[in-house]
Amino acid sequence: MRERESTKLTSTGHAAHDLRLGKPELAAVLGLILSFSVAVVHALSQRWLPASDEALMELLVRGVPADLPLIGVYSRMGWHHPGPAQLLLLALPYRLLGSVSAVLSAVMLLIHLGAIALVWVAVRRIDQVTALFLVVGMQLAALSVAATDLRMIWNPYVAILCLGALLVVAWSAAERQAIGAVALLPLGSLLVQSHLAAAPVAAAVTIAAGAAVFFGFPPIPKEVGTPSPKIPLKAWGFGIAITVAVWIPPLIDQVSGSGNLGKIFAAQSNQGPKVGTIGAAQALFDNFSLPAPWMHPLLGVQGLAAQHLRIPFLLLLPVAGLFVSLRRRDASMVRGTAISVAAILGAGLASAIMQSLLYEYLIIGQRGLAAVTVAIAIGAILRGLPASVNRSLILGVTAAVSLCLSGILVVSQLNSSVPTPDYQSSLSTFSKAVTADLTAHAEPLTPSTRVEVSSQVGIETMAMYPGLLLQLERAGVSVVDGGSWMMPEGPRVNPQVDRQYSVVTPDIAQALNASGWRTVATHRLTQSSQPGSGDHSQAEGTALAVIARTAEQVQGN
Repeated sequence: MRERESTKLTSTGHAAHDLRLGKPELAAVLGLILSFSVAVVHALSQRWLPASDEALMELLVRGVPADLPLIGVYSRMGWHHPGPAQLLLLALPYRLLGSVSAVLSAVMLLIHLGAIALVWVAVRRIDQVTALFLVVGMQLAALSVAATDLRMIWNPYVAILCLGALLVVAWSAAERQAIGAVALLPLGSLLVQSHLAAAPVAAAVTIAAGAAVFFGFPPIPKEVGTPSPKIPLKAWGFGIAITVAVWIPPLIDQVSGSGNLGKIFAAQSNQGPKVGTIGAAQALFDNFSLPAPWMHPLLGVQGLAAQHLRIPFLLLLPVAGLFVSLRRRDASMVRGTAISVAAILGAGLASAIMQSLLYEYLIIGQRGLAAVTVAIAIGAILRGLPASVNRSLILGVTAAVSLCLSGILVVSQLNSSVPTPDYQSSLSTFSKAVTADLTAHAEPLTPSTRVEVSSQVGIETMAMYPGLLLQLERAGVSVVDGGSWMMPEGPRVNPQVDRQYSVVTPDIAQALNASGWRTVATHRLTQSSQPGSGDHSQAEGTALAVIARTAEQVQGN
C-alpha cells in the first residue's frame, strides 16, 4: 500500500509533507554520521606530516589571521585560484584544536559529511525517497576515491562531493526553499575559489535556479488552486551577504595586490590548445557509462581522464525522468532534472576549455555530479509509478544499502594510512637532521635568523621540500620559500638569508659538494604497509638528500 503523505500549506505557500523520521531513514542517517565520526577520530589519531601542495596549503592556513590570504592556492597555469575560502574555512578549527595537521584532514571529512547532510535535508522536503537515493549516490561517489582522498585538503578535492551538493542546493533554491537560497551562492563561491574548474558548473546551476525562481513557478497537481511559494528574500539576502564577504579578499587583491583575477581572465584568452569537445565528452560520458567510475569502491583518482568514448547509458535515466515528470506535470521533478542537465552542460564546458591534457583530479567532482543526476532521475521515475507501489519498502531497501555503504566507509578508513605515506619517514628524518644542523653549525637561532628551503626540479624533491619548509616553520624557524631550480645552474645564492637548505637527489648532492654545499642527510622514501593511501606518486624507493650552505660559505665563495 502506498505511503500516505499528509500535506498542508505553510506560511510561505509550500505544501508541507509529513517530515517525521521513519525508522529506515533514522537508521541510514545515524549510520552515515557514525561512519564519518569514526573516520574523523581515526584521522585525528594519526601523526601526519603533509608534503607537496598540502604542506604549502597548511603554511597558508597557519598564517591566518596575522597574514590573511587574499587569493587561493597557486595553479600550474601561472595564476592563483580565485579566492581563499577553503583556507579560511580550515583555519578556525585548525587554530582551535592546536594547529595540528591531522585536524585539517578531520575538517575535510566533516565538509564531505556536511555536503551529504545538506543534500538530504534539502531534498527531503521535496521527496523522501529521492532524498535517500541522493544519500546513497553521494556515498558511492565518496567510496569511489581512495580512503585518504576524502581526508586530503588538496583544493581540487573539495569538489568530490560538494559539486554534486551544489546541483541539489540549486534545485532546492529553485523550489524557493530557504535552505537552498542561503547555501547556493556561498557553496558555489567555495567551489570556484578553491578551483576555477568549478566555475562553469556553478554558473550553469545558478542561472537555471534563478530562472526557475524568478520567471515561473507552476504548481504540481496536488497544489492546484493554492498560491505559489513565496521567494525567501531574507534567506537570499543572507546568502548574498555571505557571498559578498567571501569575495572581498580577492577584490582587494585585484585592486591593490597582485591583480590575480585580472590574470585569470587574461589567461583564458591566451592559453594554448584546449581539451575540446571530444575530450570533454570522453570524460563526461565515462561518468555516465556502465559501470561508472563512481560505482567502483576505492577506485581512487587515476592519472589522465578517460581517453576513449564510452556509451553513456545512464544519461537515458534523466531523459526518462524528465519525460515522466512532464507527463505527470510534476513541476518539482522537472526543475530538478532540468538543473541536472544544466550541471552536465556546465561540466562538459569546464572540461572542454581546459588547456592541454585533462587529468582526472581536475574533474573529480563529476563523479558526485553524475551520481546525483542519476539519483534525481530515478526518484522522478519512481514518482510516476502507480499508487500501488510500496514506497515504504523502497525506502527501507535504500536505507539498508546506505547502512552497508556506511560500514564499507568505516572499514576503508580504519585500514588506510595517512595521505602521501611515502614521504612520512623521510620528512621526519630530514626535519630532525636540519634542526640539529642549525644548532651544530652556527650560533644559536634567534627570531631574526632566516632559513631558506628550496629543491631541485623533480616530482619527489618538489613534493618533499614544502613538507620540510612546514616542519621547520612549526619548529619556530623563520623560513623562506626558495622555490625550485634546475641543473646545471644549481641553487641560487641568496645573501638575504642566513642559511640555505635544498632537497636534491644524491648524485646532485655529490656534484654540489664541490661548490660549497654539504650533505646534511640522505634517506630513501618508503611505502606505508597500509592500503588505500591514495598516493599514486610511485615514489617508493627513491633516495633524496638535503644539502646546506651557510652565509659564511656564501661569502667565502
